[in-house]
Amino acid sequence: MSSNAANKYAAGTPAYTTTTGFTQPAVNSNVQATFGVALWMVAGQVIYIATGGYYSVVSIDSGTLATIKNLGYTGNLAAGQTVPNSSGVTPGGLVGSAGAAGSSTSSGAYASRPSAASSGLLYFANDAPFVSRDTGAAWEHWVPGHAILTQPLTVASWTGLNVGTQTQADSVGGILLTQASAAGQSIQGLELTASAPWVATCYLTNLSKGGNYSVAGMFVRDSSGGRLSIIGATSASNIYNVNVDRYTNVTTYSAANGSYGGQALQTWWFRIEDDNTNHKFYWSPNGVHWVLITSESRTAWVPNGGNRYGICLNSFGAASSAWFGSWKVT
Repeated sequence: MSSNAANKYAAGTPAYTTTTGFTQPAVNSNVQATFGVALWMVAGQVIYIATGGYYSVVSIDSGTLATIKNLGYTGNLAAGQTVPNSSGVTPGGLVGSAGAAGSSTSSGAYASRPSAASSGLLYFANDAPFVSRDTGAAWEHWVPGHAILTQPLTVASWTGLNVGTQTQADSVGGILLTQASAAGQSIQGLELTASAPWVATCYLTNLSKGGNYSVAGMFVRDSSGGRLSIIGATSASNIYNVNVDRYTNVTTYSAANGSYGGQALQTWWFRIEDDNTNHKFYWSPNGVHWVLITSESRTAWVPNGGNRYGICLNSFGAASSAWFGSWKVT
């Protein structure tokens, strides 16, 4: 560059300026523009012209003329508008690759949650105890500090067990069991057909104290003989114990078969595993880390290892209820 060209502009101004305005071409279309000096450009370079936006240099046509292409970047002047005389010109750059779209959120009633279709969307229901995350194909439910919940089947997909006075209702992505006070033992709930080997896991929120020895939990049973093994939160003197208990049938308690101390909790994870050899009963505070409460031969109490599993309450002296927010079988 000659010293005359170098001294043509005052300090602080763009290195080169257009000298004649031009009409903005359509995106990816060309226009020949006049510059104070065009020889500093090279074909393929990206330049920025104030007001006009970003362009790619197609060719250097003379010392002051260059053919440029409108790159159509966000913020570029609309096609057909005039780029004014003496607009500043500087070297530019290629736009970077688009980053991953950020997750968005919405909120409202659970019943107003949209159909799953936008992967990463978070929905905060103002009447449900979890956050919903859209996988693009389904909604996952997440309680902070816990494993992802697996939505239980709707009530209509289960079979009632000794339903009696118990009400069973679909409720905000889970199942709500409510049971009136009973003078004695009365296991009531919902069940499905089981075929070993299997691992069944449930998550529940215990919504009432119930009477001493009332239970909210899950079971495995034999449909012909009626024997059950239940793991659940058993109330006793205003605190809950994790108990594994044997029942001769839905109204007759037999014996304890394992326990895990008193817990001041309202939310519980339980798991029963039938590996075709043993029944294993687990409790977890979060659905990730599991404590084995007891293990026994699968035929030690339940004949043939059982052919039903499910969720249940045993109010035993006081009305009780529980919301089952997750049921998963693997």
